[in-house]
Amino acid sequence: MEIGAAWKKTAKSGVQYMSIIIELPLLGKLQCALFVNDKKTSENQPDFKLVYTPKQEKSNQNTFSNQGNQSEPALNDGVPW
Repeated sequence: MEIGAAWKKTAKSGVQYMSIIIELPLLGKLQCALFVNDKKTSENQPDFKLVYTPKQEKSNQNTFSNQGNQSEPALNDGVPW
């Protein structure tokens, strides 16, 4: 049973990685990234790191950022919640 797929990608920084989508009945669609472990110092450490990258909803992308719009409050506006 196929549960996902992977694509080769290159980040803006030049780091190559695999973008992975996994679809599971109980968890739904999971978006992950697989990176080479560039901090590996011994044979018993993993060769790769798998990182879960939750997909942001389009309607929430600018909710907590101040991208030049002065009418939006900055994230560090002093509100404790």
